[in-house]
Amino acid sequence: MATFAAVASGSGTGRPFDRTWGKDVGGPGVGICTVAASCQAGAQGGMGGGFNSPSSVATDAAGNVYVADTFNERVEKFDASGAFLLAWGKNVGGAGAGTCTVAASCQAASVGVQGGEFAANGPDSVATDADGNVYVAEYYGNRIQKFTSSGVFVRAWGKNVGGVGVGVCTVAVACQAGSSGGLGGELFGPQGVATDAAGNVYVAESANSRIQKFDSSGVFVRAWGKNVGGSGVGLCTVAGSCHQGNVGGLGDEFSSPYGVATDGAGAVYVTDSSLYRAQKFDSSGVFLRAWGKNVGGAGVGTCTVAASCQPGVSGIQGGEFNANGAAGVATDPAGHVYVANAAAGGRVSEFDSSGAFLQAFGKDVGGTGVGSCTVAADCQVGSPGVPGGEFDAPVGVATGPAGALYIADYANRRIQRFAVPATPAQPVSPVVTPPLVAPPLGTASPATPAPAPISASSAFALPSAKACISRRAFAIRIRKLPGVTFVSAVVKVNGKRVQTVKRSRITAPVNLKGLPKGRVKVSITATATDGRSVTGTRTYRTCATKRRSGGPKL
Repeated sequence: MATFAAVASGSGTGRPFDRTWGKDVGGPGVGICTVAASCQAGAQGGMGGGFNSPSSVATDAAGNVYVADTFNERVEKFDASGAFLLAWGKNVGGAGAGTCTVAASCQAASVGVQGGEFAANGPDSVATDADGNVYVAEYYGNRIQKFTSSGVFVRAWGKNVGGVGVGVCTVAVACQAGSSGGLGGELFGPQGVATDAAGNVYVAESANSRIQKFDSSGVFVRAWGKNVGGSGVGLCTVAGSCHQGNVGGLGDEFSSPYGVATDGAGAVYVTDSSLYRAQKFDSSGVFLRAWGKNVGGAGVGTCTVAASCQPGVSGIQGGEFNANGAAGVATDPAGHVYVANAAAGGRVSEFDSSGAFLQAFGKDVGGTGVGSCTVAADCQVGSPGVPGGEFDAPVGVATGPAGALYIADYANRRIQRFAVPATPAQPVSPVVTPPLVAPPLGTASPATPAPAPISASSAFALPSAKACISRRAFAIRIRKLPGVTFVSAVVKVNGKRVQTVKRSRITAPVNLKGLPKGRVKVSITATATDGRSVTGTRTYRTCATKRRSGGPKL
């Protein structure tokens, strides 16, 4: 079968676009597209093969593809070519039917808490193991669920999932959503999940700023992150002695760990969307290295000594990550590492196992009309696009057993598959620029100043936090500023992405329906065409729903 290049001629190695699937991606009623220029963004859909903001993708040894269809509250399974096989979640096959195998009969799932069901705005991440089991992380459900490859529920774990004080549940109807907790085996905002060759399960806990490792049955093994074992102790192996991690920027510390992956050598890779970097550990949680802009100091993009590492800063060149950009992560059999950069349209970056930049691809990453980049200094942030090979907020990435690359194209509501390139990318040696010779006196021109930082108070109009939010919904407006053109913005609630918005002036509704009474942290990060980003954050209180006596629900 012929494939179509997702990059411009002569623009670098890139990844050959193979196909995309989702509702209407090939035109009305056409769910698969193989000609890049003819492909469209997917429409929101609830039948089998349709998506509503897919946020994670995984493959198994047979080449099947699993997708966390987040806002449809279900998991979907496809063969390697995108043909629909199965969906599971509460009522996906109709009332009381938790699985569906006929695409036209499937529907968006209902929110649920029993085994095999998913919390609101979940599932968030999906992974498989060598035995074909499927693991699903639920950010708002505070638990991990394990299934067979046919979607049959096996077990769940997290604080109180089997009832008060019971951390494992194996009977679906007896399971509950997990409570947030900080001891070993307890979870708070699990964002990413991965497995290794031995069957161990790794969980990136965004709200707890730590990584946890379990065996395949959900038995706690260890946790790592700042102070997880007590003040100054970054590792914990006794569940009852563990703590929530604290936000930190040294090597082996985290802020909002997003994605987690392993390689064939047992190394563990973690992306941190708030620290603009990726980190590599051994299977015991020992820090090996970090990469991202300035992680080793000004102008130094790698760090191998934990105590010397720093938080990364937003950047758009190859090997750098911009606002909310370091999302899903995956590895291939060659040891290469792929990171989905979700912000500002987005791109996918490829590294070797030491963090050396190999290439990036996505719309305009090599300049206008150039879809790939192999020279780090020449790379740019991706632009939003809809033809095959272009993205709009890619957040999930996976590799298949034959080397194919799969991307969860979140805002385009589709999955994209890329073939193996004819010539593998190799690290590009840095270009050494000779020192500049000072011109004669009187002819020197002043250096062009760097763009000034953007003020959050001037960029955003956030609702007041003086009173509790009783409507359970409100809008954030992005203001039009002189000399600034925003290309995208990401809205998060309690660290979880809930909206991706675009254009210079737009309102972004953030739905608080279903959240418990209490404090809710809302943040918005907007990215401009010149790579600058700005984040506004505000904490709100949600109100309990009230009823008038004898009257309707307010």
